[in-house]
Amino acid sequence: MNRVKPIELENLYARESDGQLCGSAKFNLTPTSIILVEGHYSLRSELNKYFDLNILILSDQDTLLKRKIDRVSAYRNKDSAEHYFNLIDVPSFEKHLQRFGHNATHIIQN
Repeated sequence: MNRVKPIELENLYARESDGQLCGSAKFNLTPTSIILVEGHYSLRSELNKYFDLNILILSDQDTLLKRKIDRVSAYRNKDSAEHYFNLIDVPSFEKHLQRFGHNATHIIQN
């Protein structure tokens, strides 16, 4: 019995293509596979049944802002990135953490 299941994912978010949904990935899923899901939306309650562990990695806002500026520098200037971070990213994350932070099985300060 073959316990390897080939998986092909299409229409994935691709930062290198200005956020277009044009990425893809192929891999073989086995009973010993470890799957990492990145992003704070993985804390949502309806996803709990899919995760053995839900590890929340936190960082201070200065570090997060620097990472954001570096990550979006190809399409957003520093001032615009900082404005977006403070106006959209921080409030969104804080609200999400208040609603779903209890779903984290581990919290790591990074």
